Amino acid sequence: MDVVLQSIILFLSGLVAGTYGSVVGGGSLVSFPVMILLGIPVDIATGTNRFNAIFMEASSLFAFARKKLVQWKLALPIAILSIPASIWGASIAIHVEAKTLNIIVAVILGLLLFCLPYVKPQQKQIHENTGKQKLVFLYIISIFLAIYAGFHGAAYGTFILFPFLLLGTSSLLNASANARLIGLFASIAASIVFIQNGSVDFAASWPQIAGSVIGAQIGVNTAVKHLKLIKYILSIVVVGSIIKLILETF
Repeated sequence: MDVVLQSIILFLSGLVAGTYGSVVGGGSLVSFPVMILLGIPVDIATGTNRFNAIFMEASSLFAFARKKLVQWKLALPIAILSIPASIWGASIAIHVEAKTLNIIVAVILGLLLFCLPYVKPQQKQIHENTGKQKLVFLYIISIFLAIYAGFHGAAYGTFILFPFLLLGTSSLLNASANARLIGLFASIAASIVFIQNGSVDFAASWPQIAGSVIGAQIGVNTAVKHLKLIKYILSIVVVGSIIKLILETF
């Protein structure tokens, strides 16, 4: 395929992925399959997708921070803890088949889908103070998710929303903002392993990165104005994630 055409396709896929992935996660539903369709090997596409996520997460985090939606005291410790967990997950990914994990993730996402009706799309954060039991549970779940982020990463951006939402520590927008901070740290950590293993195609990554950075700004600004719409998009992304994981497995 012509290099210019390939770059345009990668840019557009990054734009779409960044627009909704910056808020509800699941940007890899677009970015990863496009790389596969363009002939990039699965292992290289996995590493490249995680590397690209650094820039999308950073762009959307900047937009959320400007709107003062990040719960720094709550999310920053989790983000720091996600570093070693994500590195461990990425190290496992290099040697282990992920198909069994795909099924587990699809089942869990299906269960979370039933929880979505109970998520209220408020803009204000729900609680300033988080109880110790909730905090411990939030840390444990987030660390396990960070391991998964490094190992595979499909739908991770969606997964990391739910602990905040279901425990009642954050509104939908606060959870999205927190998720971008945690995702940034996890993506950087995992990318170190993938880069060292030669699993990142830098030539293919830059057009998609450019698109995702622009898309992230569009997504965050749209989310603030259309909270109810974001909840419906989140439902679609979860369903799409389940379908993608099942198709990858079978």
